[in-house]
Amino acid sequence: MALCPFALKRRVTRRRPRTRSLLQLQEQLETTTKGTYVLGRDLDTVIQLVARLSDGIKHENVMAKFCAERVDERFPVQEMVNELRRSCSSSRKLADELEEHACLATMAPSIGLESW
Repeated sequence: MALCPFALKRRVTRRRPRTRSLLQLQEQLETTTKGTYVLGRDLDTVIQLVARLSDGIKHENVMAKFCAERVDERFPVQEMVNELRRSCSSSRKLADELEEHACLATMAPSIGLESW
Protein backbone atom coordinates (compact mmCIF):
# COMPACT_ATOMS: atom_id res chain seq x y z
CA MET A 1 0.00 0.00 0.00
CA ALA A 2 1.65 3.21 -1.19
CA LEU A 3 1.12 6.61 0.39
CA CYS A 4 0.12 9.61 -1.61
CA PRO A 5 2.85 12.32 -1.62
CA PHE A 6 0.34 14.89 -0.37
CA ALA A 7 -0.61 12.71 2.61
CA LEU A 8 3.07 12.16 3.37
CA LYS A 9 3.69 15.90 3.31
CA ARG A 10 0.84 16.50 5.78
CA ARG A 11 2.23 13.91 8.16
CA VAL A 12 5.68 15.49 8.08
CA THR A 13 4.36 18.98 8.74
CA ARG A 14 2.24 17.72 11.62
CA ARG A 15 5.24 16.12 13.32
CA ARG A 16 7.44 19.20 13.21
CA PRO A 17 5.41 21.26 15.67
CA ARG A 18 5.34 18.30 18.02
CA THR A 19 9.11 17.97 17.71
CA ARG A 20 9.56 21.68 18.40
CA SER A 21 7.31 21.54 21.41
CA LEU A 22 9.15 18.47 22.66
CA LEU A 23 12.46 20.27 22.25
CA GLN A 24 11.09 23.26 24.14
CA LEU A 25 9.85 21.00 26.91
CA GLN A 26 13.22 19.29 27.03
CA GLU A 27 14.99 22.65 27.38
CA GLN A 28 12.58 23.69 30.13
CA LEU A 29 13.14 20.41 31.92
CA GLU A 30 16.93 20.80 31.72
CA THR A 31 16.69 24.36 33.03
CA THR A 32 14.42 23.26 35.85
CA THR A 33 16.78 20.42 36.70
CA LYS A 34 19.72 22.81 36.92
CA GLY A 35 17.71 25.23 39.05
CA THR A 36 16.58 22.46 41.37
CA TYR A 37 20.17 21.30 41.80
CA VAL A 38 21.37 24.80 42.64
CA LEU A 39 18.48 25.36 45.04
CA GLY A 40 19.19 22.03 46.73
CA ARG A 41 22.84 22.99 47.19
CA ASP A 42 21.82 26.38 48.62
CA LEU A 43 19.45 24.73 51.09
CA ASP A 44 22.18 22.25 52.10
CA THR A 45 24.44 25.21 52.83
CA VAL A 46 21.71 26.85 54.93
CA ILE A 47 21.21 23.60 56.88
CA GLN A 48 24.94 23.36 57.59
CA LEU A 49 25.08 26.99 58.71
CA VAL A 50 22.11 26.47 61.04
CA ALA A 51 23.82 23.44 62.58
CA ARG A 52 27.08 25.36 63.08
CA LEU A 53 25.27 28.32 64.62
CA SER A 54 23.26 26.03 66.90
CA ASP A 55 26.43 24.27 68.08
CA GLY A 56 28.11 27.62 68.70
CA ILE A 57 25.19 28.92 70.76
CA LYS A 58 25.09 25.71 72.81
CA HIS A 59 28.82 26.06 73.48
CA GLU A 60 28.36 29.70 74.55
CA ASN A 61 25.53 28.72 76.90
CA VAL A 62 27.67 26.02 78.53
CA MET A 63 30.54 28.49 78.95
CA ALA A 64 28.24 31.14 80.43
CA LYS A 65 26.83 28.62 82.89
CA PHE A 66 30.35 27.53 83.82
CA CYS A 67 31.36 31.17 84.42
CA ALA A 68 28.27 31.79 86.57
CA GLU A 69 29.12 28.79 88.75
CA ARG A 70 32.70 29.99 89.35
CA VAL A 71 32.29 33.66 90.17
CA ASP A 72 34.79 33.41 93.05
CA GLU A 73 37.70 32.28 90.86
CA ARG A 74 38.83 35.50 89.19
CA PHE A 75 41.41 34.39 86.58
CA PRO A 76 39.58 31.48 84.93
CA VAL A 77 36.36 33.48 84.76
CA GLN A 78 38.10 36.43 83.09
CA GLU A 79 39.64 34.08 80.54
CA MET A 80 36.23 32.55 79.84
CA VAL A 81 34.62 35.97 79.46
CA ASN A 82 37.24 36.80 76.83
CA GLU A 83 36.51 33.50 75.08
CA LEU A 84 32.77 34.25 75.17
CA ARG A 85 33.37 37.64 73.55
CA ARG A 86 35.34 36.00 70.72
CA SER A 87 32.73 33.29 70.36
CA CYS A 88 29.84 35.77 70.24
CA SER A 89 31.62 37.74 67.54
CA SER A 90 32.05 34.55 65.54
CA SER A 91 28.38 33.66 66.06
CA ARG A 92 27.30 37.09 64.83
CA LYS A 93 29.33 36.65 61.64
CA LEU A 94 27.86 33.18 61.16
CA ALA A 95 24.33 34.52 61.71
CA ASP A 96 24.94 37.21 59.08
CA GLU A 97 26.21 34.59 56.64
CA LEU A 98 23.18 32.43 57.38
CA GLU A 99 20.84 35.33 56.75
CA GLU A 100 22.52 36.06 53.43
CA HIS A 101 22.34 32.44 52.25
CA ALA A 102 18.73 32.08 53.40
CA CYS A 103 17.74 35.21 51.47
CA LEU A 104 19.55 34.05 48.34
CA ALA A 105 18.03 30.58 48.55
CA THR A 106 14.51 31.95 48.88
CA MET A 107 14.96 34.64 46.23
CA ALA A 108 16.45 32.33 43.57
CA PRO A 109 13.15 30.64 42.58
CA SER A 110 11.35 33.99 42.38
CA ILE A 111 14.02 35.47 40.11
CA GLY A 112 13.30 32.80 37.53
CA LEU A 113 15.16 29.91 36.09
CA GLU A 114 16.15 31.77 32.91
CA SER A 115 19.33 33.00 34.61
CA TRP A 116 20.53 29.42 35.27
